[in-house]
Amino acid sequence: MIIQLKRDGVRKLLNLYGRYSLILFIVFLSSILDAGSFENFQPTREIAFVGSNDKDDSDFIKKLKTNWISYRVVKSESLYERAKPKALSSVTSRRDRAKGPRIGFDIEANDEDSNLTKKPVKAEIKKLKEKDVYVDFFGTELAFNIPNGLKDASYQPRNQKGIVNFFVVSSASDYTQISEYILEVSKELNLNDWGIYLLTDKISKEIFTNIDEANLFDLLIFNKLKYRTRVGISNKKIYIFFHMNEIIYDTPNCRIDGKNYYSFSNSTTITNISTYNDDYHDANNSFNLSLESLPKFKKDIRTKELSFSEYGKKYTIKYRYNQNLLDFMSRYPQANEEVFLNAPMDQMSLRDIAFSMKKNLNNVQASETINFLLHFVQDAFKYEIDSIQFSKQKMMFAQETLYYDKSDAEDRVVLFSYLVKKLLNINTLGIKYANHYTSAIQIPISGDSINYLNKKFIIADPSYKGANIGKGIAKYRSKQPLKIVAVLKKDI
Repeated sequence: MIIQLKRDGVRKLLNLYGRYSLILFIVFLSSILDAGSFENFQPTREIAFVGSNDKDDSDFIKKLKTNWISYRVVKSESLYERAKPKALSSVTSRRDRAKGPRIGFDIEANDEDSNLTKKPVKAEIKKLKEKDVYVDFFGTELAFNIPNGLKDASYQPRNQKGIVNFFVVSSASDYTQISEYILEVSKELNLNDWGIYLLTDKISKEIFTNIDEANLFDLLIFNKLKYRTRVGISNKKIYIFFHMNEIIYDTPNCRIDGKNYYSFSNSTTITNISTYNDDYHDANNSFNLSLESLPKFKKDIRTKELSFSEYGKKYTIKYRYNQNLLDFMSRYPQANEEVFLNAPMDQMSLRDIAFSMKKNLNNVQASETINFLLHFVQDAFKYEIDSIQFSKQKMMFAQETLYYDKSDAEDRVVLFSYLVKKLLNINTLGIKYANHYTSAIQIPISGDSINYLNKKFIIADPSYKGANIGKGIAKYRSKQPLKIVAVLKKDI
């Protein structure tokens, strides 16, 4: 009976549309059926066809197949509790009686270009025609091959199963040659964790044009490098979260197993992620944003001239800098203050500034030398809050503060503290209030002060224009600081 009905239906179609039209209809119907089943069919075929030869990868794929848990994502606290003032107080500059011994700058005698590569790194490949991809990484040309089968990995379907499919295919390729290449370049360029992240992300986006697939490849590499990470899905998009022990301000983060995980995506729309609840084998490295020594990027030397006045006399300071290093710093997330206050400056820039200033500081006493540095930071840059200059909060490295024509309180504290520590061998403090940052120095003179570890530090405010050491802004004198960061050159 059913056969007869089907035959009658076909006969009616033939009568209505003709045999040729019926053939087109059957082809069209087949394409619809294939399209509907392709999403489920192809990943299944890939999983059956390939598999990882690495036990750690195989175990990780099993973890990805487990039931995932939803976690709330929140934005971390801001650097300040209250909005920073758009303008700060100033006083008429007045020369105080000189105090202290006569001191000179402690200029290190090491090579001024020690943080710059003098020859191509080993990882820099000149025979680009023999490589699949080459990229410019802050002035260094890098070239590498894409392992066979890696580009077959895709995030389809756009859910947990798609993540499993991506890792099944990608881990079956010889992707470890990429992780080994990243390690080699990182050592040659002296990259910290943030530098490794930027390098990995740069390479991933050269291999995968889809941002979600590039993020998944980032995770594959950081798993292999033994960083504690999580991949999360939110609205079908992929986000990578890194375990960190220190805070990153104004950054999406979530707590998993009592640990803080941060995302560098800067997305303000993430409210929840779904993720697995276990680590890749032996992946117990926390991501660390400390910048204890500078990357060895290629030279892109430029010059800048800064002018300032002290007691009515104008001075000009000229220095050189490496643009590639500045470009790297401009990509930095809003790490905690310790990172910026303890990071080094390009030795070439520091030496230029020191020698330029030294000729104006012959045979002067300690207080005059320190005030000269303080007035330089106060007057050489226009005060401007970050929300106006950058449309976001941005704490700057000392190198960046030198470069930008405008800066605000915390940026000047970073620059002044570094100059005092490196050139005069004096301990300093970074002192944070609800909406202001100032500094203090460990010298035996009178004036506004703060106690730290039972030691007296004299206030020196790099944003209080015209003020000498020992004079702070009046409204902060009676307030307790929210945080004190020690920038130590020697034991206190």
